[in-house]
Amino acid sequence: MGYTQGGLILRRSSATEDPIALVERLTGERAEELDRTNPWPFDPRRHNDVLVQFSGDACVITNNDLSWPLLEQADADASALHRALGSPDLFVAFCRYDSGGSYGYAVVEQGRVVRRRLQTTGVPSLPPLSESGTPLAFETPWLSANFFYDEEDDDVPDDEREKILYLDDKDDGIPEYWLTCRLLEMLLEERFGVVPWDLGSDPHDRFLRMHAR
Repeated sequence: MGYTQGGLILRRSSATEDPIALVERLTGERAEELDRTNPWPFDPRRHNDVLVQFSGDACVITNNDLSWPLLEQADADASALHRALGSPDLFVAFCRYDSGGSYGYAVVEQGRVVRRRLQTTGVPSLPPLSESGTPLAFETPWLSANFFYDEEDDDVPDDEREKILYLDDKDDGIPEYWLTCRLLEMLLEERFGVVPWDLGSDPHDRFLRMHAR
C-alpha cells in the first residue's frame, strides 16, 4: 500500500485548539470547514485543502504547500510558520510520497531549521538527495551503515545495483531508496509518538478548504 502525505506536526497547545483559526493564520486565507462525512473531492496535495488531526498530544496539519518549501530549500525561512503555530519549541515539516518516490523532513527548533533531509526520484529541479544541518543522533548509525548489493542485480554494474543497508543483521536491511522514509518514521516516533499515515480516520478530523480573502 502506498502513502501520500505531507505536512506539519507539533505538540498540541492553545494555538492549535481552533483548527480554523490555526489554518487561517498559516495560510492567510479564509477557511471553510467541510462536512467530514462527505468532504470529497478533497486532496491536501492541492493548495486549497488542509486536513487537521489530533492524536494524543500531537497535532498533524496535512497540506503539501505548507511543508514543501521547508523541505525543498536549504535556506528556507521557517519564522512565519513558527509564529503562526504559536511559537512551539519544535515542529517538523515532512513528506511521504510513495507514488513519486519523495521522502523528507525538516526539523524546526525555536523557529530555525536545524536539520533537513529530502530524497527524491525523477524530480528535474532537485538532486536525488539534499540535506543540511547536523545529523541527529538516531540518524548517525544509518548514515554510515554497512551495505551489500541486492542479489537480484547480479547482472548489472555495481554503480547501478541497489544497495541494501543494515546495522547488525543483514536480515533487517533496507533498500537505500527507503532510508529517508525509515529515518522519517524514527524521527516522528521519537519526537511525537505518532506516525501520521497510521492515524486512520477519527471523528475529530477537520477537513478545511481555503478561499482567498
